Amino acid sequence: MSAIQMTRRGAVGVGAAMLGGMRPAQAQGRSATPKDLMDQLAAAIVARDVAQIAGFYSEQSMLMTPQGQIVHGRDRIRAVYERNFASGQPPMRLVNARSDGGPEAGVVIWIWEMEIARPGQPPQRRRVRSMLYLKNSASGWRVVVDMFQVFAAEPT
Repeated sequence: MSAIQMTRRGAVGVGAAMLGGMRPAQAQGRSATPKDLMDQLAAAIVARDVAQIAGFYSEQSMLMTPQGQIVHGRDRIRAVYERNFASGQPPMRLVNARSDGGPEAGVVIWIWEMEIARPGQPPQRRRVRSMLYLKNSASGWRVVVDMFQVFAAEPT
């Protein structure tokens, strides 16, 4: 097993432990269900609203990148989004999304697509598959762990 796979497995275990230790809370604020969070977060990503995106993450959340990096905390996750958008990351289009959950924990699984145009090369389509573990808190649903991977889109 590679170091990246071991790191991801360990982080998933931490995320599961975070979810397992939750207490029920009434959802208040802007995300009353996992689907609400999914819809609102998707709209914020399309709008490239970094402040709103970061607001969907808990203070102690983790973002796991395809390179094996683990980013801890809402402020650092906000910085990742700021850096990606500022570097010219192409706009993404939501292709497929599902959410599920009970009163305390939930999950969002979605696929985004983007087209990368490099000078002198034909455009390349990429897909981003992401799984978000959610926790219900007094302020509504929040992302506690976000794992994603980027892969080549299937030819059309």
